[in-house]
Amino acid sequence: MGDSVSFDHAAEFYDVTRADPAWVAANLTDALLAERSVIVAGSVLEVGIGTGRIARPLSARGVRVVGVDIAPLMLAQLTAQLQADGEPPDLLLADATRLPFVANTFRMAMMTHVLHLVSDWRQTVAETVRVLEDDGVFVHVVTSYPEPNPWTKSKALWDEIVTSHQFQRRTRPTPDEIAGELRSHGGKLRENEFARLDDRLTPGDNLERMRQRIDSWTWEYPDELFGAFFSEFEPRYRVHYGDMDTVLINTGVHQLEVWSFGG
Repeated sequence: MGDSVSFDHAAEFYDVTRADPAWVAANLTDALLAERSVIVAGSVLEVGIGTGRIARPLSARGVRVVGVDIAPLMLAQLTAQLQADGEPPDLLLADATRLPFVANTFRMAMMTHVLHLVSDWRQTVAETVRVLEDDGVFVHVVTSYPEPNPWTKSKALWDEIVTSHQFQRRTRPTPDEIAGELRSHGGKLRENEFARLDDRLTPGDNLERMRQRIDSWTWEYPDELFGAFFSEFEPRYRVHYGDMDTVLINTGVHQLEVWSFGG
């Protein structure tokens, strides 16, 4: 199963490479504040708070956020970027599979792009539900990329190479598996789309992002092995995409999956 993935080595470039446009970030903050007001929540738990990309705007609006993360350098980046005003988050160095809170502590918990990184995603779901009050809400911030997705072929080419070398990758839960697990805990789903954004990237830029191993899926490969796989991958990638400077559009659908419990 492996350990949970720490983002410590990405702390210095995380915000630059993951930042949403200002209007998307503002929409997300407004959507989270609206959900919080519906259930009259006080403090909000964020599992995997990282550099506070989501928590910092909430703190600036007066929300007390309690954040946990396993990466101390990410938390240090968060602290360095806090504004003088607002409500500074309470930060704890902890693993999502073992949350350091008693049951029924929070009315609202949130999470973004975490469940594929933890050592046991089902245990992480169970822990998140455990620390919620009986009528609490779990907000899962998700992004999907419906077809036609220009990078589907890129992923397929990489997967073919990895499979041919019989490398055992980390298993990732599917959206359906996550939804099924939350339903098994009594969760009821309501979806709230807050943004739809066309990501624009050239094949050349995408290839360079892979080469620099910006994204967490590249980190599970030892350096030498990644280099060997990439040397096989690059020529096949270039044949498929041809012009490396053509801008390709990938539409991202950003939404809140709001899971309510009790009642």
